[in-house]
Amino acid sequence: MEDGDLAIVDVDLHAFQVVASKRLLATAVVRIEIDGVEMLVHGLRLVERQGRAEIEFPRYRDEGGQWREALSLPAELIPPIRTLIADEAEARGLVEQVR
Repeated sequence: MEDGDLAIVDVDLHAFQVVASKRLLATAVVRIEIDGVEMLVHGLRLVERQGRAEIEFPRYRDEGGQWREALSLPAELIPPIRTLIADEAEARGLVEQVR
């Protein structure tokens, strides 16, 4: 791809699993396709925090015990991923609104 070229990007919900847990409400897998190259992002979580539902992206603990992002996604992909998970959670009646 040359500088200035645009890439065709498609994002959709690949899997959504309701979890019967105190804090964890569901897990999700999102499919991202960029110019025909497909990848799956596992480890997305819908959690309840202080009475509100939030979407957490995959993360891990580093050698110092600090939480770090497991995947650095372009900022343009974050809102559509959040929307896909929030819409599914709301459609299944898990939550009224996700922040």
